[in-house]
Amino acid sequence: YRCTRATGCADTIFTRGGAGGSTAAFDLTSAEPKMNTITPMRPACTDGVVVAHGHLFWGPWMCACDQTQIGVISLAHAGTFDYSQKGTDAERWQLLSLSAAPLKPLPTSAADWPVYRKDNTCSAVTSHTIPAAVVKKWEYVPPHQIIATAPTTAGDLIFVSGADGIVRALDAGTGRPRWSAYTGGPVKYPPAIWNNRAYIGSGDGYVYCLEAATGQPQWRFRAAPQERMMPVYGSLTSTWPVGSGVLVDNGTVYAAAGIFNYDGTHVYALDANNGTIKWQNNTSGQLPADAKGEGAGVSVQGQLLLYGGSIYMPAGNKPTVASYAVADGAFTAKGQGRGKHLFVHNGQVKATGYPLYWRPQDDHFLTGMQMETPAGTIDLGTWAKDQREPAPGVTIKLHAAGASKTGWTVDKPFGEIAAVAVGKNALLLTGVNRDKQGKVTASGICAVQLGDGKILWREALPAAPVAWGLALDRSGQVIVTLTDGRVMAFAPNPS
Repeated sequence: YRCTRATGCADTIFTRGGAGGSTAAFDLTSAEPKMNTITPMRPACTDGVVVAHGHLFWGPWMCACDQTQIGVISLAHAGTFDYSQKGTDAERWQLLSLSAAPLKPLPTSAADWPVYRKDNTCSAVTSHTIPAAVVKKWEYVPPHQIIATAPTTAGDLIFVSGADGIVRALDAGTGRPRWSAYTGGPVKYPPAIWNNRAYIGSGDGYVYCLEAATGQPQWRFRAAPQERMMPVYGSLTSTWPVGSGVLVDNGTVYAAAGIFNYDGTHVYALDANNGTIKWQNNTSGQLPADAKGEGAGVSVQGQLLLYGGSIYMPAGNKPTVASYAVADGAFTAKGQGRGKHLFVHNGQVKATGYPLYWRPQDDHFLTGMQMETPAGTIDLGTWAKDQREPAPGVTIKLHAAGASKTGWTVDKPFGEIAAVAVGKNALLLTGVNRDKQGKVTASGICAVQLGDGKILWREALPAAPVAWGLALDRSGQVIVTLTDGRVMAFAPNPS
């Protein structure tokens, strides 16, 4: 499986191989054959690892077989850097507000969508009834084009962030901005709303706590071990961005910082009120070698999910899914599949999709997964023969609760599905169609009846939707975020 050009330098030979089929580095200075692994990247088939000017370079390739890092990547010597260094409150925590006044209230209810994909198990299931017809109520256009995050909602506000690092709260009735707050790096996942606070994980390596009603900063915590920035797809980002987003549960904020596992992966549980450390795990990025002598570790590659007393996170190639006990942060390799999207099916946490740091403009669709809903299990997507690319035209299937056969099938509602939300009576889908060259030819949103699979309505979108960029606010409005930064609201059509 070393199907790439072998390259080398004075003390090392590089080939493909090792954990997950990534990069194997053979140490020429050891008395016996000794192989180390560089797990996040695979060498391009015809190039191998390019060694020049004291750096290592990996180039891009056409296939989608890698599951951690894609692009032109350069590594330099790290010296004596401590990859597993621990943080302290005194070093990492920073107070941002001197006000002693109580936070302005922004109460949440079961009708809100306060966190990514509705709840901490990422079910995307709401108690709302999907309207029989909709009309566009408002559209927010940002000052410049950005790739937006998915939306969250609480009270009368819609929350969204994006590649510019700005957190925005929009009026749910009009779409007008109510407040903006600023972080120092690109944001991958939307704010999580809890107890009058909004929490955000930023590409600058910090977790931020804001007053949800006003956007006033309260505190921030540096999850990154050092203040160090590097270019990632044209933006300056910490070497340890908070690429996991944040998850809030029972008074605790969970977040993870890192990209490349061997640079270190840092997982924290913080007090949700004051931001102080409850526990930390700084060692899962560097795991012991297995029986073959292949070492690997956890890379921060997607959203967090809470299930069965553990926090789960997509981890890249080996392991593919990481689990941390909520009690003390103890690490276990769990789960199936790989990719940046997690879901729970048959009592297991599974991963699907592409790497988190795939080129952002390329990956805003969902690959095969199963969504458990009160109506039954929804099979989302089909796979091509190589198990890496979705087949042209995604099929949606419902396996009714308690039934052994498929209840209904919707063939190709869109060529690619970007987001799903499940209501009492219907399934909401956003997606795109593409031509043979891969160019998006149409974008839209539709509602599919849970009873029979018939399409209730379909509306065009002016740009491609964001992956999981779909939510319902407490009034039942459908909120959609797009890859050019726009946010749209659809309300029931009274006519």
